[in-house]
Amino acid sequence: MALSCWFVIPIDALFYPQFQGRLLEQVLFVVMSIEAACWMVMFKRSPLDRRIFATYPLPLWIFCEGTIVALQYVAPWPLAYSVWMWYPKIAAFCFGPFCLFILIAGPIRVAHVPLVGHMLVRRALRGRMCSRKYLATAKRDSLRGTAEPRPSTSTFSI
Repeated sequence: MALSCWFVIPIDALFYPQFQGRLLEQVLFVVMSIEAACWMVMFKRSPLDRRIFATYPLPLWIFCEGTIVALQYVAPWPLAYSVWMWYPKIAAFCFGPFCLFILIAGPIRVAHVPLVGHMLVRRALRGRMCSRKYLATAKRDSLRGTAEPRPSTSTFSI
């Protein structure tokens, strides 16, 4: 669904009457579709840990598209129209590059981003392996000699 909002809807929006004659928005819709196609190709070639991590920002597309569709029915037309005109600019320059960055960088490189990187990785993976409580418990158990062997199920590639 998220890839539909990122790949198919921009191609479909090229033919909407409100975008006829608006070259900037049409170019941005094409850029969004190219970003989505690149993301799909790189996603298919990425290792499993990056695939899992790369799917984290995709619901952002569903939220944005749902908000725009809801505004068309609820908000007055000038507000809905102005939001619809800003959507390709924000999506092509913010959301698309962010999703590509998350996919290319992977969880290890994103964790090195100052201030927000480790929080983003922890939120995206939502696993016990990323929490400080788990790490403290594992360290305490290993010091006591009571640690039970845990299979290594997660690997990261650089």
